[in-house]
Amino acid sequence: MTTLENRQKWTDPRPDLYADSSLWTRLLRAAYGQDGGDPRGLFAALHGFRCCGASLRLGNHTAILDPGEITPADYDDWKRRYLEPHREALVCLLAGLAGAAAQCVAA
Repeated sequence: MTTLENRQKWTDPRPDLYADSSLWTRLLRAAYGQDGGDPRGLFAALHGFRCCGASLRLGNHTAILDPGEITPADYDDWKRRYLEPHREALVCLLAGLAGAAAQCVAA
């Protein structure tokens, strides 16, 4: 697979939500590098969240995933089902977006 084909996979699928599009591209790229080929992996989960309208914002020491356009009930359910199994990796990726990844240890 060429670099261009890879880039298309991790480019923000919702560039219409432009306020945090660059953060999403960075997050998806990092997640794709970890498990991009796994349909049950973190990349697939994050890609789905973004497709449904989730948003990102930078906090003091980490990036924060917000429901955005997703209803609160769906967001809580999906977070438990699809993100919780990848909690440690997600925490590290979100910290990396805010420049605090030094605390994370590669598994």
